[in-house]
Amino acid sequence: MDGRFSGRPKLRPFYGIEGEGAMKAKNQSSGKLQSLREKAEKIVKQRVGALPPSGEMDSARVSHELEIRKVELELQNEKLRRTHPGLPIWIKACFAAIFAIIIVFAAIFYFSQRNAMQNQAEESLASIARLKVDQIAAWREHQLQEAAEIMGRPYLRQQLSLWLLDPQENERKAMLSEFQVIQQKEKFINILIADGNGEIRLSLSGSFETSDVLKPALKAALQDRRPIMTDLHSDILYQEPHINLITPIFAGDTQNQPIGAVVLMIDPTRFLYPLIQSWPVASKSAETLLVRRDGDDVLYLNTLRHQSGTALKLRIPLSRSDLPAARAIHGRQGVALGRDYRGVQVVSVLLPVPDSSWFMVAKVDLDEVLAPWRSRVGLLLALFVSALGMLGLLALFAGQHKQKQYYLALYRSEAELRAALERHSVTLKSIGDGVIVADAQGRVELLNAVAEKLTGWSDAQARGRPLEEVFHIINEHTRAPVESPVAKVMREGVVAGLANHTLLIDRNGIERPIADSGAPIRNQKNEITGVVLVFRDQSEEQAFQRKIQEGDLQKRLALEASGLGTWRHEVAAHTIALDARAQSCYGFNKNVVALSELIERVHPDDVERLKEEISSAAEPGRSRKRYATEYRVIHPGKRIRWLAVTVQVQLSGTAAELKPVSIHGTVQDITERKQAEQALQDSERRYRYLFESMEAFALLEPVADAEGIPSDFRFIEVNPAGARLRGLPAEAIKGRTVLELFPRIDRYWIEAYGRVVRTEHPEKFERLNQVNGRWYRTYAYCPESGKVASLIIDITDRIEAEQKLQELTEALEQRVVERTELAEARAKQLQVLAVELIEAEERERRRVAQLLHEDLQQILAAARFQLQTCCSQMPSLPALVDVERLLKESIDKSRKLSHELSPPVLQHAGLVSALKWLARQMGEQFGLQVELEIAADERFECAPLKVFMFRAVQELLFNIFKHAAVKKAVVALSESDGDLVIAVQDEGKGFNPDILKATSNTGLGLLSLRERASHMGGKLLIESAPEQGSRFILRIPSRLADDVQQLSPAVEQPPCDQEVRLSPAGTFEISILFADDHKVLRQGLIKLMENQPDIRVVGEAANGREALEQAVLLRPDVVVMDISMPEMDGIEATRRIKDELPQIRVIGLSMFEDDHLFRAMREAGAEAVISKTASSAELLKTIYAFAAGTGVPQNE
Repeated sequence: MDGRFSGRPKLRPFYGIEGEGAMKAKNQSSGKLQSLREKAEKIVKQRVGALPPSGEMDSARVSHELEIRKVELELQNEKLRRTHPGLPIWIKACFAAIFAIIIVFAAIFYFSQRNAMQNQAEESLASIARLKVDQIAAWREHQLQEAAEIMGRPYLRQQLSLWLLDPQENERKAMLSEFQVIQQKEKFINILIADGNGEIRLSLSGSFETSDVLKPALKAALQDRRPIMTDLHSDILYQEPHINLITPIFAGDTQNQPIGAVVLMIDPTRFLYPLIQSWPVASKSAETLLVRRDGDDVLYLNTLRHQSGTALKLRIPLSRSDLPAARAIHGRQGVALGRDYRGVQVVSVLLPVPDSSWFMVAKVDLDEVLAPWRSRVGLLLALFVSALGMLGLLALFAGQHKQKQYYLALYRSEAELRAALERHSVTLKSIGDGVIVADAQGRVELLNAVAEKLTGWSDAQARGRPLEEVFHIINEHTRAPVESPVAKVMREGVVAGLANHTLLIDRNGIERPIADSGAPIRNQKNEITGVVLVFRDQSEEQAFQRKIQEGDLQKRLALEASGLGTWRHEVAAHTIALDARAQSCYGFNKNVVALSELIERVHPDDVERLKEEISSAAEPGRSRKRYATEYRVIHPGKRIRWLAVTVQVQLSGTAAELKPVSIHGTVQDITERKQAEQALQDSERRYRYLFESMEAFALLEPVADAEGIPSDFRFIEVNPAGARLRGLPAEAIKGRTVLELFPRIDRYWIEAYGRVVRTEHPEKFERLNQVNGRWYRTYAYCPESGKVASLIIDITDRIEAEQKLQELTEALEQRVVERTELAEARAKQLQVLAVELIEAEERERRRVAQLLHEDLQQILAAARFQLQTCCSQMPSLPALVDVERLLKESIDKSRKLSHELSPPVLQHAGLVSALKWLARQMGEQFGLQVELEIAADERFECAPLKVFMFRAVQELLFNIFKHAAVKKAVVALSESDGDLVIAVQDEGKGFNPDILKATSNTGLGLLSLRERASHMGGKLLIESAPEQGSRFILRIPSRLADDVQQLSPAVEQPPCDQEVRLSPAGTFEISILFADDHKVLRQGLIKLMENQPDIRVVGEAANGREALEQAVLLRPDVVVMDISMPEMDGIEATRRIKDELPQIRVIGLSMFEDDHLFRAMREAGAEAVISKTASSAELLKTIYAFAAGTGVPQNE
């Protein structure tokens, strides 16, 4: 009894923060409460330890109840006197100090982050400002180089020089046309031409006035003899902001005194202003300003983001010290804080623009820079205030909870005390076992009702009798008397129990198996005053045990039959005993395993759940007596098995503190069941998803008429789409028939469903619903006997779309045919225009070259021949030698210029030969070694195609020489899929091809070449990377040659007999025919031959066709043939003469010293080819040698 009372729960203390006074009051109250508890325990012990005789029970019970009531009243008063302590002052001071520290650190953090964000913005502004300054400087440099490159073109410079020295109307118009092309291409506002005095001589706009800015700039450019760029300005010539780019013009190749200048008016809105105004990242206030000093003011050069119309108009005094632009002009560089032209505080970066009076100001509003951080601070402040509020609420709730727990614990302690007193007061009278109380001499003092029933003695009959007489016990097996438990208790003074297999023989001789125990009764002096004997009838228990044994046998057999395994977990030992079936389920081959071993076999995803279940089952107060669970285990060999486990927890201990001793359970392998369940769930999920997401679906059953024929169908199931199709909720459709819902429905559906039910064959049809005028596709099938499933799809939109699509398709096909024909026609027109453009450009080159060759060079050659004739007839004079040398140099320079404009090999040979000539020319002129790889024949001899390919290769090779910084290039000519392909490759610096898309300042270079190739139906591919060389692939369709090929008409050659003429002296006379398109040169040659007695000039021709006709008619001995002539050149004329009259000797003449032309002339049949710059003696020597038959033809 003592142990049971002392094991009750104690009052839990209040874990608050208490002051010294509160702690003292608490200690006093706890001491008083403890004394009351001890008093209550003493009362209970006295009542249980020394029960009064039966005659005194009523008075003792009344006295005992009065004592219990008194204790309860004192406990209640003590509870009311106790109060809840509050928080001391020093705790509140600590909280205030912590709050102040948080505020200080928050302020430090705020300003540090603000400065960090401002520094980040300053670094970003500095990067953007440096980038834009570099871009503006590069743009200025590029404009100067572009102007120098334009004026560095020999033809343009020569034409300007001639026109300025001798203005002619035709030349002025040509100049206007040339500069209009440059203006349109480079997008200049205007182009002016000034003479050496700075006077405007030519203007594309027609205005010849000069402004105050242009005059000094012209004077400076002419004096410094270099291109200059003016500042941004506006003047009377052009009111908008612009820049003048002035380039001086020099006569000849030497940079002597300039004879004039070209003024290019640049529009800053095309590149400069967009470059300044662009910003690399999204910003609401950021902008870039370009400023310069204008007197005592800051002049803004570009249009501002926040104020329009400010370019060259907005001025702010330099005296504003807070203006970033004013600081920049005063020499300040780097980061600056101030207020901009709006008066808004900004962060700016100031940088000067190199080689100019400009200053760059990159700025952004300070509010925008700090806006993200201010938003963040506001959020942090809101979170901080919310956290403080939450902490306050939590503190309030915690205090209330602690107070509640305090009074709840006090109430529970008092309730437990009252329950314990009440429980002890009724223990004896409510116990279910037999109780016999005997005194120290072993005489019976008390029998309860159960003891009376088991012994057959009443309490009155047994009182005072020896215990052995009333309580007669023997051994079940030996039948020998068993020692009285009273004697054993009195002897040993401890609780003693009976041996097993003890029988109690009642007064009537009935034997009952019992189990009992005896306990001593002690007084206040701890002396044994009696014995309490407690026993119970085990008849039913033993019968139950026998049933249990039989049940265990049946259970074991059932477990073996059902495949269940059993196990037992010893909580204290942390081991698990397994039977054979359980070992198979877990994959062990031993019957006892450690708990950790079993957990290692559990699947990782189930380990935590299993551990929680085991800990909850083994934890006192939390364990469940019975539960079931499922988890996976991994057998050796990585096989995963599902197990179903039932758990039975065996508890031990008092009712207040039940503890699990062991855990029993069964285990079954349910892997196959789990797999089937998973398959079933997947199938059901797929079916449900399909059912919910499919088109209008319904399951129906037939409603037969009197003859058993389906006349209607009842809805069993319908999905959401089916309900929407029918315009009713699914609940309103189920159970009703089709005709009830839709009495006007087309009977075809009912008949079709009836056929499906009868034949169990599916049907699919498309039908128009006459009720609502919509088309439906229906698929009906029989999922099971007597049921029909219907899947209906609304195809009205599809039917209408198909009709519209058919109409649109027909219309589109017609338009496609028309557009295709138009596109093909325009493509052909574009190709023809491209070819005509190439031909026009080449004709202009040939025209200029012909002017040099046919006029200037011929005049110079004729003058030299005349001079040589004079020198041969009179004594040699040094002045005449100098004149001849000057004439020869003039002829050489004129020939070189005409070669550059229009190489003769391009007119008289194929593309391969022209490329070979170009390779030699690049090596001689620029030192660029060109390697040719020819893998194509020369069947593409269309003149425009040949010229375009030649000029393209020439442009690409010049770019390699100019930019690639290499001395070697490779040109490969090949055919591919009927196209002519030329690849030009180098291993130089290379470049990024994307820059061609980013800028339009590419001159007549790669972009122009790519566009021309595209217009001709071809394409230009560029493969390049920095420091990895470049490869340019030009592909032109060969069909272009067939479209533009022109055939030359044949020349009729009348037959004529050859005449042999003799000189008057009877000697052999040489007859000569001169063929040259320059009359002056022909007359000079004829004049030269008049002094030769053995040579007679029989005729002269102005072109190849006349030479052919004259040769056939006159049959001369020698034909002196110029190579370059109109209508028919000298090479073709020589070939035809040799075919008709092989005995005629042909000597070629050419102003071009071109090996290819000489070789082509010799291949045509000419015996020799002489340059027109050679001496007259060499020509006469060649004529005499071949006329006499002693000349040896020149080798190729």
